[in-house]
Amino acid sequence: SENKVLADAMEEVFFVQGEEIVTQSDLGSTFFIVCEGCCEVRVSGEIRSFLQKGDFFGEQPLLSKEPQAASVTVTSATAMLLALDSASFHLILGDAMTA
Repeated sequence: SENKVLADAMEEVFFVQGEEIVTQSDLGSTFFIVCEGCCEVRVSGEIRSFLQKGDFFGEQPLLSKEPQAASVTVTSATAMLLALDSASFHLILGDAMTA
């Protein structure tokens, strides 16, 4: 099934408080889903929102080839996210995300 393919393609990645997962204006190559922990979203240094379990980010640069619109930093003691690289993202989710 498509869900099994997606689950197999995703990799668990771990971060600690203060670690920046993506940086504004960098070219993105990974789609992330937050599984545990909390993160803050900053645009030009200003906090714009917070992410927690079930939230996702990193899809926009993969779909539009634009750089990251924001920086995402871990605010909890630790965080576990699922990561999907660009090739797998396009293979599995590309059509669904652009529909």
